[in-house]
Amino acid sequence: MIVTRSHHPLSRPTYAGLGLMSLCVGFFTANALLIKYLGSRLDIDVWSLVFTRGVVGLLFVALCYGKRGSLQLGRVFLRPLLILRGMIGAVGLICYYWTIPPLGVGVATLISTTYVVFGAILATRFFVHEPLSLSQLMWLMVSLIGIALLTDARAGFTYPLGIAVLGAVAAGVVIVLIRHLHATEASPTIFAAQCVYGVLFSSVFAFPELLQLRANQWGWAIVAGLLSACGQLAMTQAFRHLSVSVGGAFHLSVPVWVAMGGWLLFDERLGTLQFVGAALVMLGCYRAIVPAR
Repeated sequence: MIVTRSHHPLSRPTYAGLGLMSLCVGFFTANALLIKYLGSRLDIDVWSLVFTRGVVGLLFVALCYGKRGSLQLGRVFLRPLLILRGMIGAVGLICYYWTIPPLGVGVATLISTTYVVFGAILATRFFVHEPLSLSQLMWLMVSLIGIALLTDARAGFTYPLGIAVLGAVAAGVVIVLIRHLHATEASPTIFAAQCVYGVLFSSVFAFPELLQLRANQWGWAIVAGLLSACGQLAMTQAFRHLSVSVGGAFHLSVPVWVAMGGWLLFDERLGTLQFVGAALVMLGCYRAIVPAR
C-alpha cells in the first residue's frame, strides 16, 4: 500500500545497491547509444542484437559464475517464476530494441523508463508489498515529466508507441519478479533466464541476418552484448539491496545520460526545455532516493 511517510536512513547495504545501480546506469546508457549506432550506421537488425545479447550474456555469466556454483542453469527451465521472468524480460527487450529506429533512441528510452512507475505500483499493490510513500510517488512523477521535456516526447498514439508501452509494462513486471526471486535464486541464475529466453525467442528471425554479418558488425554486436550483460547483472544484484521504487528511481536518470551522449556523439542538440527536463529528472531521482526526513 502507499504510506504517507518515508523514514529509513540509507544503510550500508543500500549504499552498495546505489553503487551497483550507478554501474548499471552507465552500462545501459552506453548500450542504448551503441544500439542506435549499430542500427543507423551498421544496419544490424533487432533480432540479431537480441540473439547476440543473449548468447554473450550466457557465456559471460557461465565464465564468471559457473565454477562457483551460483549459476544453476537447469532452474530456468523448471522454476515457473524464472520461466516467467525470462519470457517477459525477452518480450520487454525486443519491444525496446524494436522501437529505437521508429521512435528514436531518446523517445524509446523515455517510454521504456516509465517501467519505474509500473514496477513501483505493482510492487506496492500486488507482489512484494513494499511501502511507497506519497512523496516518493510525487517525485517519480516529477522525473517522468522531466523525461518528457528532455526527449520532446511526441503527442498521439501510434503502433510503435503501443509497442514501447508494452515493453515498459513488461520491464515493470520483470523488476518486481527479480525482487521476489532473490528470496530463492542467485543473481546469475535470474539473469540467465532472460538470456535463455531471449535467444529462444529471437533465434528463428536472427539466423538469416547473422549469416550475413561482417566481422566488424559481429565485433560491435558482441560489445553491445557485453555492455548489456554487465548492466543487467549490476541491476539484478542491486535489487538485493534496494526497493523497486528506489532502484527504479535511480534508473530514471538513464534518458538524461542518453540525451547527453546523443548530443556529444550524434550531434543531437538539446533545447532549453530539454535542459529543464534533465534538471527535473535529476531532482526527482534524488528526492525519491533520499526522501526528506
